[in-house]
Amino acid sequence: MKPGDIQLENSVLKLLIDRNTGLLRQVKRKDSRRKSVVEVQFGAYRSAQRHSGAYLFMPDYDEPERKEILKNYMTRNDDDSMQHMDDNIVIIAGPVSTEITTMYLPFLVHTIRIFTVKDSLLEYGVQIENIVDFENPPKNRETELFMRMQTNIQNGEVPEFYTDQNGLHYQKRLKVIKLGIEANYYPITTMAWLQDEESRLTFITNHAQGAS
Repeated sequence: MKPGDIQLENSVLKLLIDRNTGLLRQVKRKDSRRKSVVEVQFGAYRSAQRHSGAYLFMPDYDEPERKEILKNYMTRNDDDSMQHMDDNIVIIAGPVSTEITTMYLPFLVHTIRIFTVKDSLLEYGVQIENIVDFENPPKNRETELFMRMQTNIQNGEVPEFYTDQNGLHYQKRLKVIKLGIEANYYPITTMAWLQDEESRLTFITNHAQGAS
């Protein structure tokens, strides 16, 4: 735990949130005392001109991945260093759920929510909600935004994960290094997961997404 980290917890889970970013860093199961690294990050690709759109994803390979896209929306000090996100973080706690909302205005509103209803399966999950506003062109034009979860799960030297096929069954996927970025993204309509011998991380979506 880093100084200033924010904690959200219920009877099953304890979450550590990075105070500097408002993003998830760690999940701890109270029953097993097992700590899992689950670092949420945001990044973006630049779209290949005239080759990417509503029905086709193709990044521009001549442009590097934009790993620090959110820094454009963080307040800076007089010495150009980043301020803490305290003024842009809101925490709400109640008998049903507890949540933390971080605002990178006007671009992103990011909410992490856990449920506090006793003896409910909802207590075992973490809900993440993103509201994105790309603003009027030309701001963020040709931007392919993604959310990354960096974990300590050892899912193979050649990374493997599972995605659903129209919610009917699940298919193992292997990262193919020689193929492009877009070829390693797969559609998911309900669920995807990755796992090792000790743990599994499952993503459940509320609408169709792409996963890699």
